[in-house]
Amino acid sequence: MIEIIPPTTPAASPLPGLKVLLIGGSGSGKTTALKTLIAAGITPMCIFTENSFDVLGDTDPSKLHWMYIPPTHDDVSTLIDVAKRISLMGADQLQKTQDTTRAQNNQYMPMLEALMNFKCARTGQVFGNVSTWGTDKCLVIDSLSGLTISATKLAVGEKYAMTQPEFQIVMKTIENLINQICTGFHCHAVVTAHMERELDEVNGGVKIYASTLGRKLAPLLPRYFTDVLLAKRIGTKFIWDSADSQADLKSRNAPISSELPASFHPLIQSWQRRGGVISPAVPK
Repeated sequence: MIEIIPPTTPAASPLPGLKVLLIGGSGSGKTTALKTLIAAGITPMCIFTENSFDVLGDTDPSKLHWMYIPPTHDDVSTLIDVAKRISLMGADQLQKTQDTTRAQNNQYMPMLEALMNFKCARTGQVFGNVSTWGTDKCLVIDSLSGLTISATKLAVGEKYAMTQPEFQIVMKTIENLINQICTGFHCHAVVTAHMERELDEVNGGVKIYASTLGRKLAPLLPRYFTDVLLAKRIGTKFIWDSADSQADLKSRNAPISSELPASFHPLIQSWQRRGGVISPAVPK
């Protein structure tokens, strides 16, 4: 009798997955680079807050999954109502108004629900709670800009003159979610972000940070990620930079270099050399 040995599932990785913040201007290849996760043996699981997923349409639907959750579904009538208020009120009056319909329009809650139960829009497959994913998957939030809009609308809705406490609420909402993604999930995670220059209040001068709400939040975000990289396009060439002194960057898996390949594959290989294992299992 021939004994049939069932395939074994690799043990859960002793290291949690990479947590990468990829910063870059529009057209710097951030979304396209997600394809390189597939070559590294990782399945990207993307939550898009912008309609940029079309650049990934040529990928195998079984190897790259996505959901599209735009930051808002406002219609023109909402914009008309807001415009009327702006035309009749001063800044002080606008700051005191409240949008009582904000719960109906924001897309922040659907994003949290997607983390609780991810359903692919391409295949209809349901992948459950992100916290149950192993290191064979990578949660992708594309991008921080859309996440910021969603968190803002959660807190204030269509309000164009925010108070300082409202700014603090939105910033804490975003920070808490980034903390959960980077420290609460075992799978790999990538957050893409546009860039902007902000005052470096610690060392002085101005630095490139991920674009989000306020001056205080952007400098806090790199601490949660294993790697913070700058995506650039030089002519027809796409590169990543981990050494630009004008940006707040971080390298745990990427070498410090001003011209890295625009690929996650070398980062995954570095993570594996440090003890990471690509596995669907999650530590108990």
